[in-house]
Amino acid sequence: MNFLKDSNYWFGQFTFFLRRLIAKIPKGIVRNWLKSGPYIEERFANGQRKVLRHYRYGRCHGLTILWYSNGRQFAQGNYQNGREEGVWEEWCENGVKRKEGRYRSGQLDGVWREWLADSQQLEKQGHYKNGKKVGLWTCWYANGHKKSEGEFKKGKQDGLWSYWYESGDILREQNMQVGKLHGSYTVWNTQGLMYKKELYSEGVLQQSL
Repeated sequence: MNFLKDSNYWFGQFTFFLRRLIAKIPKGIVRNWLKSGPYIEERFANGQRKVLRHYRYGRCHGLTILWYSNGRQFAQGNYQNGREEGVWEEWCENGVKRKEGRYRSGQLDGVWREWLADSQQLEKQGHYKNGKKVGLWTCWYANGHKKSEGEFKKGKQDGLWSYWYESGDILREQNMQVGKLHGSYTVWNTQGLMYKKELYSEGVLQQSL
């Protein structure tokens, strides 16, 4: 056995393997084998950046940015110790804002807004608390008329909910309790004539009027 010759072959193969392994590690700083600093983690086929994350000791920490293949931003927000924190925003591919909300310790908390795609018209607005919908929520049509409006309590519809046709005329009114129909349920046609009225109790139909 030629030890020197075989050792050089083994060393050469190991170096080749090690170089290939290192080449696959995203750019950034590794501290004690845990990611720290900025990392471009994904790219599109055209080479354009897709995801940039910041890490601290292996956890997402700091700014995260996502892009479309055309180079425009898709979303942006911050992490704190691996959890979403603060304002997060999302845009359409043409640069028009699509969504905006606030996180606290990884859960939606505060005002949430959504806009219609490629438009500056609000589509939805409401509040979250500890990741659940609370308070007044409103949805709109593209023409600016209200589509629906009502209250949430701990993530479930509660109280009077109203729905409208795109023309602005009333479509439906219903009373809710902990996410279930409870009380009157009324529907109108496009001519404004009531054609259905029912009474519910905890989601169960009691009477058609």
